[in-house]
Amino acid sequence: MRPLPRAAAALVLLLLAGCSGGTVAAAPEPAGTRTVTHERGTVEVPADARSVVALDEYAGLNLLTVGVRPAAVFGGLSSELAATVLGDAGIAVTPAPTMITSPDLEAIAAAAPDVIVLTSPGSLLDTTYPQLSAVAPTVVLPFEGDWREPVRVAGAAFGAEDRAAAVVGVLEDRLAALREVTARQPLELSVLGSFQDMLYSPAPANPGSRLVADAGITRPEPELAAAAGASASTVPVSAETLPGHDADVVVVLGGSIYDADAVTGLPTFAALTAARAGRTTIAVGEMWAGGTALATWWVLDDLTALTGGELALGTVDDGPARAAALQVAADTAG
Repeated sequence: MRPLPRAAAALVLLLLAGCSGGTVAAAPEPAGTRTVTHERGTVEVPADARSVVALDEYAGLNLLTVGVRPAAVFGGLSSELAATVLGDAGIAVTPAPTMITSPDLEAIAAAAPDVIVLTSPGSLLDTTYPQLSAVAPTVVLPFEGDWREPVRVAGAAFGAEDRAAAVVGVLEDRLAALREVTARQPLELSVLGSFQDMLYSPAPANPGSRLVADAGITRPEPELAAAAGASASTVPVSAETLPGHDADVVVVLGGSIYDADAVTGLPTFAALTAARAGRTTIAVGEMWAGGTALATWWVLDDLTALTGGELALGTVDDGPARAAALQVAADTAG
């Protein structure tokens, strides 16, 4: 597993720790601004904003999905897959693992933003949001909560409501089709991960977990427990309690900050019925964590494969093709 800079790892834990979502409204104003309501209140965004700067890759992906091409993207999450997708689209990601935990205001200002966009790191915004707002109007995209919200917020902030609605529509259509399959072929799925030596399962509040539930796929009872400990988005698991997470299929989160070997190497993992039957697989952890429209599309791809009996899930190399497929689907729907 490739080491992650400490600040970037801390930020990911903050994202896992439960960032508030919320409804967003945006309306054109006569003075050439758009009033955007988001989790930090309201902000006046230039209606003709030309330079939109994203402070993390998730924000960059959501902007691109609704047709807003960011002028600059800082790598606040050290996301390998997002950097691959954005790079394929010709958008360079500047490595900046401390950008959200301690913003480099000079670097942000040097990008000459008309608007700054970032994915919510929760309470950390109490300090950083005023600093960022002093540079340019700042919009916060939600992480936790309804998987539809990040794309809706991005669309509302830049007058791209129709595009956002088209994206949400194609995702909801795929979800409905998947629910029809799982109604005929019930599936129980366990999802396990390891992050900085913490063994866990994504809690029900996690966007990826909500999507699994929306698809009519069940999880083992211990994975439905209320989150506890450092993160509101994780259910702690121990090697001793791992047998309670057996299921028809066990998905282990891997790549980037996720240490799949720390899960699959446990003797109790090897003893699972699913492991003995060869019904375990590795998924791209940062996509299963949610937070972007691409992540929703990605998990729907993976869940469709699993319900069809296919255990080979998407990899980082599949990122550009899957992102392009989402864009084509939205173009067709729009």
